[in-house]
Amino acid sequence: MSIKAGKLSLELIALGAAGAFFLFGAVQGGLIETLGFERDTKRFHTFVSTKSGGFGLGLKYFYLREGQVAFVDYDAEVRQGSLRLGLHKMGAPVGKGPHFVHQVAQSGSGRAEFTIPESGIYKFYFNGSVLGDDTSDSAVYDVSYEILWGVRGAPSGTATAAYPSDQG
Repeated sequence: MSIKAGKLSLELIALGAAGAFFLFGAVQGGLIETLGFERDTKRFHTFVSTKSGGFGLGLKYFYLREGQVAFVDYDAEVRQGSLRLGLHKMGAPVGKGPHFVHQVAQSGSGRAEFTIPESGIYKFYFNGSVLGDDTSDSAVYDVSYEILWGVRGAPSGTATAAYPSDQG
C-alpha cells in the first residue's frame, strides 16, 4: 500500500467519524429529530415470507437518553394481519429490559410514541405480524408501509423541564 492511499483512507475514516459525531450531537441536541425512513411491502403465508420493492435509509440503532421520546410516523395498508412497530433496549435480558410495541391492525396513518425509561442503545424495528383484526385462524400477513422514525425531547432534569412556562 502506498503512503498516499493510506493517508486517503485515514482522511476518509476521520471524515466519517466527524460526520457520525455531528449527527449524534445534532440528534441529542434537538437539531435533528428524524433518524430514518423505510418503505416496504411484507407478506407471510404458511412458511414463505417475502419482501418487495423495499427502500430504507437511516439509523435503526441509536443511543437514547432517559426522558427522550422516540416516535414512529406510519402510513400503512394492512390487507391481512398487522404491522408491528417496535423499539427495544439492546443488551437487556429478554423480557426484562424496556421493550415497546405498537400494533397497526387497520390501514391508516398515525404516530406511535415511546418515552425512554432508561438511557442506552435502542433498536427500532418494523415487521409484519399474523396478529390482527382478521378473525380467521390463518397464519398470514400482508402489509405495505411508509415509516419515518426518530427521537425528540430533552432528558428530564434539564433547564427546559425545571422552568415551566405557565408560571403566573
